[in-house]
Parts: sequence; structure tokens; C-alpha cells
Amino acid sequence: MSKEILVVLNHKRGSIKAQLTRIKDFINNPVEKDKIKLVSKMDTLKSLRIKLSDIRNEYYEVVANDSDLEPLELEILDLEDVIAKICRVALCKSSRNCHKCSKRHNSLLCGNFERKFDSQRSQISETLPTLEPKSTTTLNVNSECFKPKQTIPYVESFENEGEEFVGHAKDHSTVMLSTAIVYCQNNRGELFLLRTLLDCGSQSILISQDAVLALGLQGERANTFICDINGTSQMIKKKVSAVVSNKN
Repeated sequence: MSKEILVVLNHKRGSIKAQLTRIKDFINNPVEKDKIKLVSKMDTLKSLRIKLSDIRNEYYEVVANDSDLEPLELEILDLEDVIAKICRVALCKSSRNCHKCSKRHNSLLCGNFERKFDSQRSQISETLPTLEPKSTTTLNVNSECFKPKQTIPYVESFENEGEEFVGHAKDHSTVMLSTAIVYCQNNRGELFLLRTLLDCGSQSILISQDAVLALGLQGERANTFICDINGTSQMIKKKVSAVVSNKN
């Protein structure tokens, strides 16, 4: 193995990582709305993707031992995931950012909830009075308190196209997402809170790259495709194993 060539490749990889960090900060900045700059950044991303592919090929020529090559391959895969994530955020048509952390994602998927969750729980415990047992009474199901406060969207029609079922929600431009807070073990066996998006129709369990890095989980190579109901597909290059549980 040529150490000089390896040092040069490591510097190139570090330079790409630094450029991606700057582009990511630009994309996530809620103040930046310059379309010309955005197009320029997207062109830079295309160039970085090509450079990253060239670096991978050079690593394969220089590094002979597979055990030495594996962490480099995982690092390159991480950078490719960052590029893909930046592209998705940049192409998002929504003009709103998360109201919790001001980043470019849906607020229901925000990971910045643990501190707020703990503070709310402590405030509730302080304000709740001490309850004494009382005799139970029969509840009236026709009472006003049991009536829904808003209209629930209903499905107007179904279209059966082969094995796909498509429903249309009438008179509603937004969809309520089902989420849950779960505990996930990191690489040291410690439990961390994560917010999950519940999808009963999914045949795959997906985890974000940010969550994998925060938990310190080790990824394995897995070149496979996942498909959406609209026919689009995306290449998945890594898989991880994780232990997820509820509070109990």
C-alpha cells in the first residue's frame, strides 16, 4: 500500500466532507432563498458525487486488505447518503421549516423533542393536584365531551390497479401522520428516545442516517431497492441491526 497515495485520498475525502457540510448549512438556512445560489450548489453536488466515485475506485486500487477497505467504504457511503439527503431537502417545494428547530423537515419527525418532553412532564407533575379515590359513576357517551372537535377526513373512492390500492381524501390538503416515541439501544447498550413514523402498510423498517450516527450503530453492505406505491424506487446501500422497545 502506498502511504503517500492513501494520504492524498484521505485529504480528498476530507475536502468533500467539508464542502458537503457547507452546502448542508446553506440548504438548511431558512433565510437563504436565492435560487441562483441553489442551482450552483446543486451543480456542485453533482461534481462532488463524481469525485466521490473516483475516490472509491482509487481506494480499491491502493488498499489491498478488505478489512482496511471496509471502514473507508462505509465512510464513502455515508457521504453519498449526505448528498442524497441534501438533494431531497433542496428539491422540497414546501416553504416552511420545522417550527421546533427551524430545519428542513416535518415537525412530527423532529428529533429535538426529548428536552421539551421531559420539561412538559415535570410541569404536569407539579401542577396536578393529589387525587383521592372517589366512587365511580356511569359515563354518558352522548355527552358533549365525547363528540369529536374536528371532522375526520374520509376516503371518497378507491382505485384498484393490480396490487395497488389508491385512496383519495376529500377536502383536505394535509394528512395527519401517526408517530410514536420509542427507546432504541446504542452501541453501548444505553437507551435513547427516538420518534418513529408508523406505517402499517410498509414491508421494510427504515432508520435515518442521523439516527444511525447518533446511536453509533455499525452498518453492513446491502445493495437493494425499496419501492414506493407510486412505482419509484431508491437504492439502499447499508443496513443496521437495532433493538427497539417501549418504556417498559
